[in-house]
Amino acid sequence: MLRANAAEDGTQAPDIGVMKEDQDAKKPRPKAQQTGIYRRWWSGFGRIVLLSFQSPGVGATAPLLDAISPAVLRLPVRPGRGNFYEGGITKAFLGKLRLDANVFRRDSHQYSDDDVLLDTGVSFPIAFAKARIFGEEIRVEIPQWGRFSGYVSYANQSGYGQGPITGGLFLGSDAANALTNTSKFAVTQDQRNSLHARVRFQAPRRAWLAMGAQYGSGLPADIGGANVSDLQAAYGQEILDRVNLARGRVEPNFSLDLAAGAEIYRKESRSATLQIQVANLANRLNVINFASIFSGTALGEPRSVSANLRLAF
Repeated sequence: MLRANAAEDGTQAPDIGVMKEDQDAKKPRPKAQQTGIYRRWWSGFGRIVLLSFQSPGVGATAPLLDAISPAVLRLPVRPGRGNFYEGGITKAFLGKLRLDANVFRRDSHQYSDDDVLLDTGVSFPIAFAKARIFGEEIRVEIPQWGRFSGYVSYANQSGYGQGPITGGLFLGSDAANALTNTSKFAVTQDQRNSLHARVRFQAPRRAWLAMGAQYGSGLPADIGGANVSDLQAAYGQEILDRVNLARGRVEPNFSLDLAAGAEIYRKESRSATLQIQVANLANRLNVINFASIFSGTALGEPRSVSANLRLAF
């Protein structure tokens, strides 16, 4: 992968290399720059080859699959190829904040993914003709501001794949359509808005308290020609209410987490630290995937409480 960098603080001059920095390329800082400002731009291009693999379980259960459906299509998953483009900037300001921002695009051919067998826990590799994933990411971090630290990050990501299917295992009507369907569809990374935030307070006497939050605007939920009554019987009304069938996406998910810790014992080199964490404090039902072509149905973690005791000698 090729990567180019440029900095404005005098610690690193513009350079280009293959996954390494030229430590001898430092040059004096231009007079026009302001003292104390750090700014760095970077860009990169990568070309990758993804080696294919075959699930041994699929071949071993071939007679059973033939008994399930008279139409079975088996295609080898060939190696995939992709071009990755990215660029970004890192900037520190006010002496306490750090900003990281980047944009990216990934173009793939023979794009590989995982499929599930009849909405079970059995998965196997699959590939389709091509895919494109692109988006932006931004993160603002406060490493330390008095007793506080934290960050907030936002990502906007879109992605689509396009047929026909070029590798995998298909049963019934899926087998008949796999080789002829050239339509586009949203891939599992197509979540337009993602937000993460965390704040930590360092209390006196070696104790701390932290709060974190995660938000996602929802992944695609393509149910095809499925009957709503059948979906209700299979998944239940509570889960179905978390899916916007008109938009073809699951409803936004949100989780609020709390954590606290303290050093409860210390003598010379020996210490004991206790940490307690509560995940999904509101016990919100979050549907991550629903009847996805490639990922099935997945639910977020319900409210849970965990404790951790660490001993050092």
